[in-house]
Amino acid sequence: MGSSKSLLSRRVAELENRLGIRLLNRSSRHFSVTALGERYAEQCARMLEQADLAEHLVADSLAYPRGRLVVCAPVAMSEIVLAPLVAEFLKSYPDVHIELLAINRDVDVIEEGIDIAIRAKPLPLADSDLHMHTLDRRHDILVASPQLIERHPELTVSIDSLKKVPTLSRLSNAGSHSWILEHATEGRKRIDLQPRLISSNFAALICAAIEGIGVALLPQLVCKESLASGKLQRIFSGWYSQEVLVHALFASSRGTSPAFRAFMDCLSKHFEQSSAVLDLAFPTEKPRGSASNSSQQFPTYHTQSSTPNPLK
Repeated sequence: MGSSKSLLSRRVAELENRLGIRLLNRSSRHFSVTALGERYAEQCARMLEQADLAEHLVADSLAYPRGRLVVCAPVAMSEIVLAPLVAEFLKSYPDVHIELLAINRDVDVIEEGIDIAIRAKPLPLADSDLHMHTLDRRHDILVASPQLIERHPELTVSIDSLKKVPTLSRLSNAGSHSWILEHATEGRKRIDLQPRLISSNFAALICAAIEGIGVALLPQLVCKESLASGKLQRIFSGWYSQEVLVHALFASSRGTSPAFRAFMDCLSKHFEQSSAVLDLAFPTEKPRGSASNSSQQFPTYHTQSSTPNPLK
């Protein structure tokens, strides 16, 4: 053990004094272990074995993603972005279990036991004690059906025409409905609305926009397929909503497991790739002062282990 005989003898004597028993029989010529000392040593050996097993269990759990994750996101993001991503992730990590909550309201991450809450909010964000990881920075765009544009040719002329044409609006906590739009050279403009449809559901807004019910201000990711098929058209391409920050919130105590790190890594890579695709699809000028969507703006949440990336 690399210790002197006198030190070990003193430690055994201290242990005997604490237990109130004799563990060893010793004299100048004789050394033996008492019967009770043998049984005590056996129990101590079992304790050491259990301690080793416990440490191996922890080390094994930290070596590969496993366990349960609770992830929360708005309904549209859950359906469009997270549904396919989570399926691919679970195929790659069979020992991870995910509970995906599609909720439009803000959640209490700690009280509701949520590991990762994904949100899309206009800047500036409210102060929070939670940790935040930026996933994307985007601007919503104005879209309308070809039929609506044909009925309202002024939609190709002046942004102020939005005050007079039918519109579609997302549900607002404030009760009033308006769009704050920005332009690289013309600055900022507030458009007060009297929307024909108000909804928190993107699918309902897209359906109404395609049917020519009104103009909608929507995230590019949500309406890209309708734009590609020609069911919707981009109008006033130089105008955008205020910058929206897509981000993940989490408590520091929940950001340590391999499952958490692997999922955050996949999220980061997915949004990085989606940003590149959208920039190719909508290569228009952003409002002055807007952040670039390059991959350097969104650092990857790297895992510390060599686990595979399911999105590669």
